Amino acid sequence: HADVIGNKYVYPPETENLGPTKIWKLKKALYGLKSAPEAWTQHLSRVLEKLGWKWSVLGECVFFKQNTDSNKNFPIEGMIVAYVDDLIVTGYDHVVTKFFSEFGKTCTCSEPEELKVGSDPIIFLGFAYTRELDHIKIDASDYTNKVLSAFSYADAKGKLTPGDPGKFVLDPKTRDSPRLSQKDHKKYRRLVGQCLWLSNVRRDIAYAVKELSKFVHAPTQDDRTRGQHLLRYLVGTKDE
Repeated sequence: HADVIGNKYVYPPETENLGPTKIWKLKKALYGLKSAPEAWTQHLSRVLEKLGWKWSVLGECVFFKQNTDSNKNFPIEGMIVAYVDDLIVTGYDHVVTKFFSEFGKTCTCSEPEELKVGSDPIIFLGFAYTRELDHIKIDASDYTNKVLSAFSYADAKGKLTPGDPGKFVLDPKTRDSPRLSQKDHKKYRRLVGQCLWLSNVRRDIAYAVKELSKFVHAPTQDDRTRGQHLLRYLVGTKDE
């Protein structure tokens, strides 16, 4: 766990029988604290920097190991992409092996999975990754099925298009369709968010998701209908 940022206090659990006048001061960041993501990012970056990895200007979640071998022309010998506490580590074999050996001494981590030719797919953030001889295949079918099941569209009739482009070009002043209820609004936001992640792999839905996200702050029944059309398109193309 990362060190907590600032002074944070919690009431002890009732099982401790300390009474209502006692509180505990946190030393480590707990899941659910607003400062927990920042605390973990700072902690992870400190650990990686001590191990010789540098923070990349490409993004706060990218780290690299600079090449120190003059016989190798490539400027880096390893790269790490971090998504909260999930890491993708790539580089020369000896660099990756040394990293996990040293990293395991400072952080508790599960056994790493290696993406090799002929090995089973590795699931990372919902997508299945398989390594072939000349490329890496990304399969989003399982994630798509989970999205459809979450919105009860797994057995719906499929569509051939992600939406009618003409209906997506809207003038905000003419949006006279009734607004969604608070419950449906939350569901619409979840739909757009999950489809937005899926569009990183399914580029055929990128335009439709972009248009749906324009009014995510105040969606209407028409917006929901367009979102349902997109779900039906995913039904018809989930195995492609």
